[in-house]
Amino acid sequence: MLQLNLTLTDEQVNALQTAAAAHGVTLTTIAQQAIEEYVRKLERQAELQRPQYSLSLPKDERDRLMAEAAAAAEDEYRNNPELTAFEANEVYDYDF
Repeated sequence: MLQLNLTLTDEQVNALQTAAAAHGVTLTTIAQQAIEEYVRKLERQAELQRPQYSLSLPKDERDRLMAEAAAAAEDEYRNNPELTAFEANEVYDYDF
């Protein structure tokens, strides 16, 4: 079961109810449709992250996706001190 806690203003609720009524459905139906669409989006994102999907793409598309991922990782690495605020010898024991 999915439970959502939303905070809407009276104006937002009224606008949603008006839109739902204009389509001949209830606000609950609109909410269910929005949740189903969101779940489909999450499922699609999960599918795109599977290695099998990437391997099925043409090489130029895989290269483009890898370049995008590398750029995002570089930005995260440069701007997230938790990833770099340590000395390697503090984390790893190199005494074999």
